[in-house]
Amino acid sequence: MVIGGAALLEYGMKDSTKDIDIVCRTERDRDELLRAARELGFELASPEKRHARLGLNRIAMRGGHVLDVFAGASPAVLA
Repeated sequence: MVIGGAALLEYGMKDSTKDIDIVCRTERDRDELLRAARELGFELASPEKRHARLGLNRIAMRGGHVLDVFAGASPAVLA
C-alpha cells in the first residue's frame, strides 16, 4: 500500500513528493520488496532514530529516489 505524498499525488491533492512511503502487510512482503529494490540498484539503510515512532523499518535509496518502507516490528537483515 502506498501512503503519504505519493497517495496524495494519485488523488490530485499534491503536485510532487520527495519520497514514496510504502506499507507492507507482513515482514515477508517487506523483505521481498527490499530484495527487489536491491536488485534494481537501491541501497538499503536504517532510518534515523527520530523516525522510530513512525514505524519506519528501512529506507531504500538510488540516486535521488527514496522508498520509505513500513512493516512488522523489526527491520530485515538482508545479506
